[in-house]
Amino acid sequence: MRDKHQGQAAQYAIVSEAQLDQIHNATLQVMERTGVRFLHEAATDIFREHGFSADANNIVRFKPQQVEAAIRSAPSRFTRIGLDPDCRVEYGTCGRHFGVGSLPIYIHDTTSRQRRRVTREDMRNISFLGSELENFDISNASVQDLEIPEDIIHVAWLQEQYTTSRKPFCCWYAKDVQTARDTLALAEAAHKMPEEQSQSYHRTYSVNRLQPGQAAAY
Repeated sequence: MRDKHQGQAAQYAIVSEAQLDQIHNATLQVMERTGVRFLHEAATDIFREHGFSADANNIVRFKPQQVEAAIRSAPSRFTRIGLDPDCRVEYGTCGRHFGVGSLPIYIHDTTSRQRRRVTREDMRNISFLGSELENFDISNASVQDLEIPEDIIHVAWLQEQYTTSRKPFCCWYAKDVQTARDTLALAEAAHKMPEEQSQSYHRTYSVNRLQPGQAAAY
């Protein structure tokens, strides 16, 4: 059960509080002077409706007080929960949580001792590996198979995650409205899946997919 590790996340400070303030204030300046370009017109319209400045190039500029108000309205902490309810990550507790990195397109194969292109099987194996390693709190399919078309890779990514990982994980980039809708629909379907069916998928993968010694390839 993952909750036995809660409160044990590594804690360290990369920058001081004064440096954090400098980064924050510089960010406010960039958001006000340079702005942020949004690729979807509907998103820009929402900002306009709420009093934000947006130009014809969909660049929105934020006043510091608008940003600060949004920060104050955000919850001080929240929890990400995996398909296994015992696999959860608490944010806002000053801890540090670790997960699998994302999107290399090559992998070192220990069988051939050669670098090769990532396959979909690698996506499955690394998702499963991240789910099972105790020192990772967040799982990811992590690698990208370039043979999967760009317009459906988000579906393949989520399928591998939902069938191999018990932990919280990251979704594919929602670069357009359809990708975002697909992601939400798949998430809803996965969370409605009966628990015994989800566990059955995971057990099947455990037995049939990742054979002893395979993990060393990653």
